[in-house]
Amino acid sequence: MKLSKIFECMGGKVEYKIYNEQEFERLQLVSHTSEQRACIFIDDIKYLKDIKENVCMILCSPEVAENTVFSSNTGICIIQKPRLVFFMIHNYLMTTTDYPRKTIPSKIAANTTIAETAVIATNNVTIGENVIIEDFVVIKEHTSIGDGTVIRSGSIIGNNGYEFKRDDNRIMPVTHGGRVVIGKNVVIGANSVIDKAVYPWDITQIDDETKIDSLVSISHGVKIGKAVMVVAQACILGRSVVDDGAKIGPGAVIRNAVHIGEKANISMGSVVTQNAPEHSCMTGNFAINHDKFISHIKELL
Repeated sequence: MKLSKIFECMGGKVEYKIYNEQEFERLQLVSHTSEQRACIFIDDIKYLKDIKENVCMILCSPEVAENTVFSSNTGICIIQKPRLVFFMIHNYLMTTTDYPRKTIPSKIAANTTIAETAVIATNNVTIGENVIIEDFVVIKEHTSIGDGTVIRSGSIIGNNGYEFKRDDNRIMPVTHGGRVVIGKNVVIGANSVIDKAVYPWDITQIDDETKIDSLVSISHGVKIGKAVMVVAQACILGRSVVDDGAKIGPGAVIRNAVHIGEKANISMGSVVTQNAPEHSCMTGNFAINHDKFISHIKELL
């Protein structure tokens, strides 16, 4: 793909200057990495240190371009509102034939139990052996569910997440083109929502043996490991990672792109805005080490 060709197909809606243009294979955020050649956006010089080796094309503001020396192997597109334009490009590519995920008929194992009121998408759903899907569950396209998993009543799997970009007085929705992959022997509690990832190459993942309570919200691109416990009304925002054996308490909120370490414990009602080390316990709003939190409360009393 080339940005100049994409902008041409978008009908000349964007003013831009391109230097040393490079072909790329996918869009990604600066925090992502892969072996494919990628196009990213940068709207602040503080993110320059996070550029990965697979990045070959960068959308950036004039201010970033003026204060940066880029690699000779990197193409630069100077543009106003690089974040907005990046997602405009994504939305356009989702209307083409090659960028989105391919359509295949859904495949459901014969011994799966599905309630009559459940709704399963005709295409792009895979459901394994001995799965139980209760009343009023909705399984949307690009969802894979492993053997022995239980989806409780009213849950929605593969939903379009809350991803919007503001453009002056209008708000642009971002098309979701990724997947949800749920492992084996997972439980999803009643009325929980799991959003699919934004990019066609990305997934929202719930790994084997994880147990999710009722009224839990898991946003696009979240990666939850094995044997994690997520208790009622918890909210895990986009692209966060929760490692194996962790526990997210009731009503806890995990900010986007936060990493919860292996067997970490997030106390009930906590608002987590920073990474939680493995085996740690985080408490409060904003959450800090549990022992420090309790010590501080005792001092106040």
